[in-house]
Amino acid sequence: MRKYLACICVILCIACTDSTDDNDQVTIDNIANFEASIQLLEISLSAVEEVPMKYQEHQLLKIEGEMYLRSRSGNYVTTSLLKKDTNQNFKLVGISCTTSDCSSTDGCIPNSDGKSCTKCKYKCTKTVTGGNQQ
Repeated sequence: MRKYLACICVILCIACTDSTDDNDQVTIDNIANFEASIQLLEISLSAVEEVPMKYQEHQLLKIEGEMYLRSRSGNYVTTSLLKKDTNQNFKLVGISCTTSDCSSTDGCIPNSDGKSCTKCKYKCTKTVTGGNQQ
C-alpha cells in the first residue's frame, strides 16, 4: 500500500510541474539578430544620453508573463521587450527603456503593449529602434 501511495505522489508531482516556462527555454543565443540589435541600441542610446553606451552584461527576465532582456552599461540599465517571431524565436521588438535612477527597482521597463515605459520617479528614457519591429 505504501508503494502505491509513493507512486501516486511521484506521479502527482511530475504532473504538476510546469515544463513549458519560456524563461527556462530562452537563452541569449535564442534571440534573433541579438548582436545587431544590441549594437543599434548602443548607438541610439549613446546619442540620446550623450554618454558612450557599451553593454557588458545581459540577463533574461520574465516579468508578469512577458520576456525581457536587461542589459547593463556602467550605471545604466536598459530593459528591452522580447516577443516571439514566426519561427518561435525571441527577438527585440523595438522598445527599450533605460535608466540610471531606477535601476534597482521595477520602474522603467517597457509595457507589454510595446508603446511606453512603466513609471520611474526619476529619468527614464524610451528608445524605439525601428529595424526590430515585428
